[in-house]
Amino acid sequence: MSPDPITLIRNFIQEVNESPKVDFIESYLSSEFKAHGSADELDGKTDRDKVKDFLEDLREGLSGLSVKVLVEFSKEELVATVSEYRGVHDKGTLWGVSPTGNSISFLAIGINRVIDGRVVEHWGLFDTAALMTQLSSGDEIN
Repeated sequence: MSPDPITLIRNFIQEVNESPKVDFIESYLSSEFKAHGSADELDGKTDRDKVKDFLEDLREGLSGLSVKVLVEFSKEELVATVSEYRGVHDKGTLWGVSPTGNSISFLAIGINRVIDGRVVEHWGLFDTAALMTQLSSGDEIN
């Protein structure tokens, strides 16, 4: 039996924090997965691959990557989260910016539709302005 939707999303976020590779994505995202929002900015790939690319970019650029859920709730097959991503930009280039040594913290809002134990649809936005400001100036924005 597959976990309830909110448990599935909690498990996914735990994997983001703990897994050294992003291969776990296939076990959470349906092959028909569709992303809306910030992930739309990464063109030319399947939506699952866009999520992989986003997480791989973060892992390649940030050490100590962590994701903490600040708010979560669900209604039927929908799970909404507000999460905080944190790390230090000291490992590699992140979205065209060479390592700065800056501490990074930004918020993301996600709504996921979970059907039969897999995420089939995701709407999400992350605070790109805060992230890019921190990458360029070193000022952490909370």
